[in-house]
Amino acid sequence: MKPCSPILLGQLSLLVGTIFLVGCTPPSEPRVYQAPKNDTEFVVQPPRMPGAGGMASSGGMPPMMGGSSVPMAEKRILGAIFPLNGAGYFLKITDSITRIEGIKESFPKIVAEFKTDPDSGKPVLDLPAGWEMLPGDAFAEAKVAIPVAGQDKPAIMTISKLAAPAEESAWPDYLLMQLNRWNGQVAQDNQTLDELMASIQPVPREGSKIPAYIFDKNGSMGKSESPNSLPPSDASSPATVAAPKQDASMPADHGSATETKTFDPSTLRYELPEGWEKQPDRAFRIATFRVPGGESQLDGEIVISQAVDNPLENSKMWSEQVLKTDDPSILGPKAEETVSRAETIPAGKREAKLYTIRANDEKSGLCLMIAVIPMEGFPTSMFVKLRSTIQLAEQQKSNLLRFIDSMRWE
Repeated sequence: MKPCSPILLGQLSLLVGTIFLVGCTPPSEPRVYQAPKNDTEFVVQPPRMPGAGGMASSGGMPPMMGGSSVPMAEKRILGAIFPLNGAGYFLKITDSITRIEGIKESFPKIVAEFKTDPDSGKPVLDLPAGWEMLPGDAFAEAKVAIPVAGQDKPAIMTISKLAAPAEESAWPDYLLMQLNRWNGQVAQDNQTLDELMASIQPVPREGSKIPAYIFDKNGSMGKSESPNSLPPSDASSPATVAAPKQDASMPADHGSATETKTFDPSTLRYELPEGWEKQPDRAFRIATFRVPGGESQLDGEIVISQAVDNPLENSKMWSEQVLKTDDPSILGPKAEETVSRAETIPAGKREAKLYTIRANDEKSGLCLMIAVIPMEGFPTSMFVKLRSTIQLAEQQKSNLLRFIDSMRWE
């Protein structure tokens, strides 16, 4: 065998030394996470793995605990909602009662200090030791892996944002809608506004007149039980929790206050299809109707309400209601499909979008048909939602379209 020349050996030694130095030199500044699928970035100093100089890789994380895998009797949601930069931010941990118990102490501080980078708009968090920021997905802006003492699987906190009302006076209704959705996810009944405000913890946030509200409930609680008390945040909380006043000024997070029109439900006019029955008025609804299902079918329900139009995020919420899962790998693609297949339909002088979500192909399966109608001069859109079996939805679709086209409120 021909021996290597001294020059070649010197070059190899130099190359190996360079690779060693590059691989072992720790980064001197915070790194920006790059999500491989959707280019999501996170402005946060990444944690270091013990004994290593580089950034922890999400590929090396142990399997994550998903909320959908927890039995309902053990399922717990620890979450928070607050306004920031004109949107509603949601921090949410869905896991077991015992696993969340060891996490909740750090949660109020995370909520109180949550910020976004002014340039990228991405979350900025001062995370406790061992907590790791991860890329988001179609359902979440970002995720945080949280170690659980004595267990390999971390809990996961999702960070997401939805369209939210700009008016401070509209936030009680917004909270009620969103948190009653979380109530349903842990088998709790819907609450009235007074009941809700008495069961959630306010956490003041610098620069916002609306505090964050922390929700902590589980599937083993009685329907009337109050959640376990959370540790106080660093900022002092008010002694009593009150809904924002109608004449209160808008929070700093939403910019300057502007005058907005308030919709008067008594101005709504429509032609009611044969067989549909008007139901008694209910809070936070413009109108409710019963759609008869016949002798062999369950009745359907039409609900008319106002909400902020955000097609993708609303479709995720509707998909969650129909598919009975909070798995983002299922809800994200389903929502994107729902938006892409939306129909454009006439609604009087306007054009509306009609979204359809089915649980399956069975005639008895659950179906939602939702028409979203723009409301000029109002901060929200009008939503007309049919909830019924797939068979009844198919039978009543022509009636639904005629009903929507007949709606007037000028």
